[in-house]
Amino acid sequence: PRMSVFLALALAAQDADYFPLPPGASWSYKMSSGQSFEMRIVGSSKVGSQACVVIENVLGPQTTREHVAVTREGLTAFKVENAFGAFEYSTPIVRAKLPFKKGDAWQIQLKEGNQLNTYHYRAEGEEPVTVPAGVFDAWKVSTTLGPAVMSNWFAKGVGLVKQVYEVNGQAMTAELVSTSLKPAAPAAPRACAKCGAVDKAGGKFCAECAAPFGTSTPPAAGLVRYESKDGKVLLYHPAGWKVNEGEQFGPGTYTVAVEEADESAGLLFMTFGTQAADSVALAGLLLGNLLKAYPDLAVVGMKSSADRARTTADVRLTMGGKKVVGRFHFFHTARAGTLYGLFAREDKWEAARPTLAQITANLAYAPEGVATVLKQGREQAATPRPEGQNLNPAWMLKDAGEREKRGDAADLPMQPVTAQDNSYSMQIPRGWVFQGTALAASAGSDARYVHGYSSQAYTVFIPGGYVVQQPGMLMSPYLPPPQALDFLLRTAQLGGELRILSASSMTEIDPNWMSQVAGPARAKGAQVDNRVFFAEFTHAKANVPCRGIFSVTCTAWPLGTAWTCMVDGSWAPANEYEKWMPVFARMAKSSKQNQGWVQDKFNAQAAESARLNRNLMTSVNELSRSYDRYNQSWWDSQKSKDYSSWAYSQTTLGQGSWVSEREGAQVVRADGWGLENTRTGERTSAVNQATFTGRDPWSGEQLNEVDTRAEYEKHIRSR
Repeated sequence: PRMSVFLALALAAQDADYFPLPPGASWSYKMSSGQSFEMRIVGSSKVGSQACVVIENVLGPQTTREHVAVTREGLTAFKVENAFGAFEYSTPIVRAKLPFKKGDAWQIQLKEGNQLNTYHYRAEGEEPVTVPAGVFDAWKVSTTLGPAVMSNWFAKGVGLVKQVYEVNGQAMTAELVSTSLKPAAPAAPRACAKCGAVDKAGGKFCAECAAPFGTSTPPAAGLVRYESKDGKVLLYHPAGWKVNEGEQFGPGTYTVAVEEADESAGLLFMTFGTQAADSVALAGLLLGNLLKAYPDLAVVGMKSSADRARTTADVRLTMGGKKVVGRFHFFHTARAGTLYGLFAREDKWEAARPTLAQITANLAYAPEGVATVLKQGREQAATPRPEGQNLNPAWMLKDAGEREKRGDAADLPMQPVTAQDNSYSMQIPRGWVFQGTALAASAGSDARYVHGYSSQAYTVFIPGGYVVQQPGMLMSPYLPPPQALDFLLRTAQLGGELRILSASSMTEIDPNWMSQVAGPARAKGAQVDNRVFFAEFTHAKANVPCRGIFSVTCTAWPLGTAWTCMVDGSWAPANEYEKWMPVFARMAKSSKQNQGWVQDKFNAQAAESARLNRNLMTSVNELSRSYDRYNQSWWDSQKSKDYSSWAYSQTTLGQGSWVSEREGAQVVRADGWGLENTRTGERTSAVNQATFTGRDPWSGEQLNEVDTRAEYEKHIRSR
């Protein structure tokens, strides 16, 4: 089996293949009552945002339909239809939890009629089961509601093979008789690349010529175009590489595997539903499944974006006795989760990485059909495009510029326009509407902007910051370029249902962009993220599909309360866009900034910054003076309180304080107990304070009584 198939199975179908749900599949069961029970998949549906398949159960005259999906929790039921009507479960019912683990238990509460019932589920373990359809190793899952117990056995690749319902000592059994599902075909025998002999023994070397199996001739130069039969995938790969794609794991998933002929390197692309909360949860789910298949899996260098929309992980594992190195990229949006997995044998990893990156850059997947999208563009293209570049927006922009130079564009008369604030000028088709100010421009064929050109910078404030939302203010957590473009298209009421057809980097258009634009901002700590998208969206006012190319640059600063998004783009109805691209290239080329306005703006900003700085310094100085005044007032208040307290004690307790006129003389305190020298602590016998003459008994010096605040401050408080 191929390396990519191993990885895909391990990542997405570790246990999910116990519940195969391919369209049109059917199962027939024989019941112990003698009746026949039929189960078949009759279509797909959506319950809320959850993609489901519809399973129809027929037992005699009774028909029931249930809408189910294999989610990250397991086999989950979301809605039921029967003779009484259609009912969406208020709480989705997890009938079998994934991954299977013996002893795992969970419960579901379900309101049925006027009664709230609690169903208890338990994974009992794996055991052999014999039914008319054969012998299977199956996982047993039991469900208990009061005295009733229902047991279900699920076999890998087949699904439900047996069911037993027991209540009050009675039992009813249903066993699988036949199914439309067929076991996977055995892998084709390998052929020796040197002599062509078929490998019959499964060894590492050819029995005829002793050459090692798996060797292959080098791939031919150039890229080979591959387009899937269902029209959903278009990619380019080196000659000799193999491609396998399709809905291998049921509705809502899609897998594309591109591998070198000797299976030494490859790319794995997978899409999923929105079961995971973000890219971190998606990575944890899939890497956890991979770890179960490859116990020596080592994950290093796992990183995620701040909004958890993107996660990358470097992995190492042993596969078929060979060391394998890989890098996984996990993406999460409101619509789906996506995985790009690049992998190779350890000894080929560095050599294979450029090729794998090239394949990734030119892989396009669209559920509505990439082939149809690109066919219209190819029909309108004036010159043939090099293989592998059809979806690259950088090449499309370059080609449009060259077509404009050759005059290969719509012959539209152009008219000059100037921004309302005279910040720049440009040319637009005659009769178009135009708005421009502060180096931002928007132009459209009419007021609806069905054909349009725009260059705008947006400031988006982060909720929860120190900003009060005002009318017209954009509020959102930081968004990477794809989500930011979708957010701004909807906010501007231009369109919705954004679909990214392909993407490239701004450095492919301007090699100096990183050093001149992103580099300085990143050097100051900013997060700068740019992508150039070839995208399709539904025009809000005209309700027609439009296509366009948009350069989106999102910049966020550490601990900032806002982030900025610069969007330059053009668009037109889907079947006209390529015809209009040279016109848009002419408009972009004609745009010129008014250097006088730019200099005046710079000077005004510098003057305003200086004014604000002066105001700030004035405010700081005034604040400092106010603090000093408050501090002095507080200390004055404290001194007044101290003097009042001291004077009160002197009066009420019959005390007195005496001091000589000599500088630094010690205070003598008189009270009803006698005199005290405050320096030595010596005391005399009782003295009548009222008749005390003021003579110091120790030195004989005449003392003066402290009876004013100034004397108190000088002789008492200051000590």
